[in-house]
Amino acid sequence: MSGGQGGFAPPDGGQWPSEPQYGAPYEGRPGAYGAQPDSYGAQPDSYGGRFGSYGPEPWEEPSSGRRTGLIVGLAIGAVVVLGGVAALAGVVLSSGDDHTRPAAAAAPSGDATSPAAESVTHSIVPPMTVGTYRRLTGNVADRLVQRMRQAMIKEDGQYADVYAKWKIAIYTNGGAAERQLIFFGASAKDSPTIAEGMRTTSPSETVDQMFMGAGVEQTTDYAPGRFGGVLRCGRGSLGTVTAMICAWADSSTFGMVTQPQKPAATLARVTLRLRDAAER
Repeated sequence: MSGGQGGFAPPDGGQWPSEPQYGAPYEGRPGAYGAQPDSYGAQPDSYGGRFGSYGPEPWEEPSSGRRTGLIVGLAIGAVVVLGGVAALAGVVLSSGDDHTRPAAAAAPSGDATSPAAESVTHSIVPPMTVGTYRRLTGNVADRLVQRMRQAMIKEDGQYADVYAKWKIAIYTNGGAAERQLIFFGASAKDSPTIAEGMRTTSPSETVDQMFMGAGVEQTTDYAPGRFGGVLRCGRGSLGTVTAMICAWADSSTFGMVTQPQKPAATLARVTLRLRDAAER
């Protein structure tokens, strides 16, 4: 992927891979959708058992001392997510270039898209906090976000004006490097190009294209919450770089969240909370 590193330094003692080499696929474990011990309360599995279980929310020990791997951790997440961004651009954004809108395709069998009010167009505003996560807003975070945005533009410059409106946010949970979380997202309100592309692309296809670009081969679906659509997680891989990724999409918004070492069910819970706060 060209420009996927967005100017980040390579991991300690290594170099960025020039060619993707996909490792063993992440094996998601489907299961009964269980109760969540948080503000959402219990959510019944009304989709025929197709969703993975969020499981109990683990307690995380507070960070102690400085961690030197912040940039490496952010680079890992950004490289994998930017791969998904590049693939998404090829489907959602390019769909908007065709002024002759094709007939809507029937949803494929087994598509886990849940009901949603397709006539409503929502926007995306990254929240300042998500549970115990806090959004980084200083000039260091601003520069990192700008470098990621520049990497997106370098990957596909024809959509520079669209990428300029995408929402990118970095969150920290106790300051530990492995707990840095990166969010990318956009909505149909951000650009007519995005709006047209999302009208001709199903939520499931949008998420799968993001995952294919990030090297995700195995996924687990989770209940998407009150906004409907699709919420899906899997482990992305580009060369030696791997990270857990969750993504959602509905008829007017999409978002992608990554955190290198986070288990799928835990990151799915965080993604659901972030979406619930960001989509409006």
